[in-house]
Amino acid sequence: MGQDKDRKKQHIANQVLKYLDGCLSGIDVTSEEEIAAFVKHMNEIRGVLGEPLNYVGFQQQLRFCLNIAQSTPSIMSVLQDVAQKTRAHLHKNLASHWEKRSLVYKLNLAKKNPRTLAEFVAGYPIDPSAPVGTLFNPRIVWRSRDLSFGPAAARNVVLADTDSRPNSDDYVCSKANGFYRVPVTESVIFVDKNDGEAGKIWAELIVLRDVFGDEESDDKAQILEWFQRTIDDAVNERRNVRPNHPGSMVQIGWNAGPFHARVFGLAKSYTKNLNEETRTAHDLDAIAAINVAWALTKAVTPTDVTHIIEEALAASGMPRIATRDVPEGTGFRIILGDKTYSFPLYDRAPPEGYLTRDYSASLHTDPSYIPGACAISLNVGRRVDTERPPPTFSGAVSSRYTTRSHSKHGQASAAADPLADDTAKWPVEGGGNFVDMSLRVVVVQATGTLFVFDPSQRHGTTRLCGAHNYIAAFTFSSRIKEAFEKAKKGQQIEAEKGAGDGNFDFE
Repeated sequence: MGQDKDRKKQHIANQVLKYLDGCLSGIDVTSEEEIAAFVKHMNEIRGVLGEPLNYVGFQQQLRFCLNIAQSTPSIMSVLQDVAQKTRAHLHKNLASHWEKRSLVYKLNLAKKNPRTLAEFVAGYPIDPSAPVGTLFNPRIVWRSRDLSFGPAAARNVVLADTDSRPNSDDYVCSKANGFYRVPVTESVIFVDKNDGEAGKIWAELIVLRDVFGDEESDDKAQILEWFQRTIDDAVNERRNVRPNHPGSMVQIGWNAGPFHARVFGLAKSYTKNLNEETRTAHDLDAIAAINVAWALTKAVTPTDVTHIIEEALAASGMPRIATRDVPEGTGFRIILGDKTYSFPLYDRAPPEGYLTRDYSASLHTDPSYIPGACAISLNVGRRVDTERPPPTFSGAVSSRYTTRSHSKHGQASAAADPLADDTAKWPVEGGGNFVDMSLRVVVVQATGTLFVFDPSQRHGTTRLCGAHNYIAAFTFSSRIKEAFEKAKKGQQIEAEKGAGDGNFDFE
């Protein structure tokens, strides 16, 4: 008789745990804070002594509450009431399933009609009814690389849209100099083929406009504002990994450490003394920003692009993006206004992310462990100053400079001030535009522009000339893959001392 009573009590206890577990699953519990909120309610009602605030400790408290109680049904009633109240409390600011689906649809975060590159080229884009040159029906341009075109990827080759600094060695990337300038209204895929292999085609550069939609909406305005705030927080609080370049660039995720001591680990990026709660919140924002860029890439680019990336990551065993305060796993969340959109099961983005503000890079290459077009850049905010500073160009020769101009005339010129700038010649649409040198293409930047390029080819950014860009990007650096391989052979993969302390300008 006593055994039957014990079994019944245990059965009821198990049912309570199962019920509460279902409640927790329903509220997407992803942090100790949410569990703590639930436990706090229990403690207030039942006076249960505190336990470690983790899932095991939480269940132990429930069992303790059941075991010491004399009337199990009443306890079950109390716990049910607490569960319902806590669930309602935690759901108050959580987006519903319908709200999340609506956001994903409005912002093009889900695949609508995935297509391969061959299908795009054959005239079967995501939406054949869309005007040619738009997001879902990009223009196809056949264009081969000329590896002899332009300067070598030497340091300090500054790129420019116009000849506003006539005494400098700026390399002007204009139509007159043979460049295809992609206007802000045009989506285009530059493709090439190998005549020796029937049907072998590939994308050299993919440029897609209005990826958040071509119409203004509250959702679009909110996510762009969230993106820009996330990047502002990142560049104001973290180490600038390109301190010798205009603007700021910070790294999120895995890092190979300083050049002299390669150590694979999570980037040590914060320069401000922030508490753990703030660091974690800002890390979650940064991870989400990179994840949205990844989700958009998978949704709107030819499937070949992301398949190659996924296959390379799977083959190498490289981890997905994480930080020292946000461990590896799945999922991300976006906070828009007072609403939290949680996607707990979504696969994380690749391991190496970057957030930049007002950044410009001279001509360079980035060796990558994934061949071809794989690096991704998403512009989430751009403005161009309406007022230009007064010209500094006077035509006078400055005694401070004794340089020789070789890129324009091939012979010595007067030692004029190379920084003298005729701002009246700045590009109307602003600078800070992406340049693929051997492809001879300039991508004029605009909010909502996503492009995929080959980082191993010479590329850079034109002088800003009054432009301000907010960009989320990721690439696949060979040096990080090499550090990871070494770590797999003899070291643990963790946030080792020295990881994230590198200054890329001296590598």
